[in-house]
Amino acid sequence: MAIINNLALSMGGGIISLKQQAKQAENTVSILIGLGGTGVDCIREIKTQVYSRIEPDGGEDATVARYRHIRFLGVDADNANVSQDANPEDKKIAETLSLSGDEVFTLAGSGVKFGADGVRQVGRFLLMSKAADFMTKLKILILDAKIGLESPKVVVHIFSGMGGGTGSGTFLDVCYMVREILKGENKAYTCGYFFMPDVNVSHVRTERVKEYIRVNGYAAMQELDYCMNLEKNLGKFMQEYTGGTFIEWNRSPVDFCHLISARDNNGNVREDAYNYAMKVTSEY
Repeated sequence: MAIINNLALSMGGGIISLKQQAKQAENTVSILIGLGGTGVDCIREIKTQVYSRIEPDGGEDATVARYRHIRFLGVDADNANVSQDANPEDKKIAETLSLSGDEVFTLAGSGVKFGADGVRQVGRFLLMSKAADFMTKLKILILDAKIGLESPKVVVHIFSGMGGGTGSGTFLDVCYMVREILKGENKAYTCGYFFMPDVNVSHVRTERVKEYIRVNGYAAMQELDYCMNLEKNLGKFMQEYTGGTFIEWNRSPVDFCHLISARDNNGNVREDAYNYAMKVTSEY
């Protein structure tokens, strides 16, 4: 049967071949968090694939695509990164679904117009200033996604570039905030998908931007390397956030850590490496 694109569920319509769609994971809540421009690009790509490939709630009886137990949250200091109406010169992925208003958490305040501007310390400061609101948002999102399930498994996937200002500056705090929120769950897992600096370097032309991507990426990778081995080096992550929440963990920031590079097995940068990284992560 031919599928008319503007009538497909993936485009907000009501017609699609359900025979080609996979079943949703049973009794499982999946939360996908994208940090910064790169992380948001990735969850937009994944959202597009979910709406195209995964059977919606209600199965064959569904008239509108809804996924109560699969949720997306884009966290950025630049609203343009979560919209389909961005400047075409930006690194947006073509033909991906945008995030809806309730799938966005904006870090920028009224006095911030250009996000973290490549400064990871600014990215972290912006998160710290809204930490209580962010954790509340995430708690409500998880609770709402669990409705209709009985003691479900909760899996949180965190996607972030390591070289930008927002993602590089916030990924570690967000990982441990998620850990703190999930500590009361019986079955919970966290997965991190971290895009190496070469993914972004391959996609920009400005030397200044390439330089801060490399610097940010080096610092972020040092942090990730240390914290993934906290149990061995007997270290701890400790931080007090707005609202009085104090987080203290002596475990790694995520249960499963994935590093995504722009290079192939021979060490060569792939053609169209940025979009390749988005696609291969989405497929995985």
